[in-house]
Amino acid sequence: MPDIDKLLIIKMSAVGDVVMTLPALEALRHKYPAARIDWLVEPAAAGLLHGHPQLDRVIISPRRELSRLAKAGRLLRAHRLYRAFKEDLRSVEYDVVLDLQGLLKSGLMVRLARGRRKVGFDLTREKSYKFLSEKMPPYDPDRHAVLRYLDAAAYLGAERPAPWPEAYYTPPPQAAREAEELLARRVHGPFVIFNPGAKWVTKRWPLPHWLDLAEKVLRSTELEIAVTGGPEDAEWGEAIVRAVPEISVNFCGQTSLPALAHIMTRAEAVVTADTGPMHLAAAVGAGGLALFGPTRPWRTGPFGGHFEVLTPELDCLGCLRKNCGQPCLERLEPSTVFSNLMGYLKKRGRADA
Repeated sequence: MPDIDKLLIIKMSAVGDVVMTLPALEALRHKYPAARIDWLVEPAAAGLLHGHPQLDRVIISPRRELSRLAKAGRLLRAHRLYRAFKEDLRSVEYDVVLDLQGLLKSGLMVRLARGRRKVGFDLTREKSYKFLSEKMPPYDPDRHAVLRYLDAAAYLGAERPAPWPEAYYTPPPQAAREAEELLARRVHGPFVIFNPGAKWVTKRWPLPHWLDLAEKVLRSTELEIAVTGGPEDAEWGEAIVRAVPEISVNFCGQTSLPALAHIMTRAEAVVTADTGPMHLAAAVGAGGLALFGPTRPWRTGPFGGHFEVLTPELDCLGCLRKNCGQPCLERLEPSTVFSNLMGYLKKRGRADA
């Protein structure tokens, strides 16, 4: 295996996918401690990578901004932005360009980048493998994503860490201070996190179920509730706060991703949909309950931390449907989630168990 002095990782989105790639980054850095390792990412997940101790440079893809400018008819500005990005990306000739996205958008970036070896899995979606100069065997789609990315690192000579670390992401000190200041102002005792948002409608546990669970926490424990998520989840966060204002606070859209990661380390438990913050919680070694229905936890479940996966009892689980007339997670009762939450807290020796 030839040495690697300059490596570009292409993993552009989404937040959960980027989090699940971090163990591969760790493995590659351990194997090539003196190498330059850069990462091409889209803005939504870039905050996790800026300042990461294992990276030399974070390159931001302007794909969405280019699309916005083009739709607005601002073609000259779009051209200038693209030209500046192209010059920046091509300013380094890499020994390896590693495509871990496997989509057309990443394949186009592989084509644009300068690299002696352009490596990725064969037979990926949208024929992105056609942009590769070196194809790894196709991956098993039922293999967990973290292990797939580690397989790619192993192809480049990096070994999987043993034993597997409970946590593989540490928020930077500034983010930890930001999180502690927020907690000091708005949370007054032991708390659990409710993380209800998800991009797919079918991955969301219904809002009435979250409200029922919040009332059970209020009636039966001394715990507070911190609702987390992005700005798009703020409406649900406010609804939960209105239901139990005595014990809850809405953090949706109010933290950076690294600060959110630190907050999760402070929680007694995290109750979460299958979404990016779930993976972030696992990456920092937190734990709790992950609610799965249409997606497949053996492929993209929480990896790391101390999570238990809850699903309704249905034959159609893991259908991967983004829309459904009978959403499966409606069948997962709040009483079941609350019982499992109390069991989790007891097993972990946490407050109010």
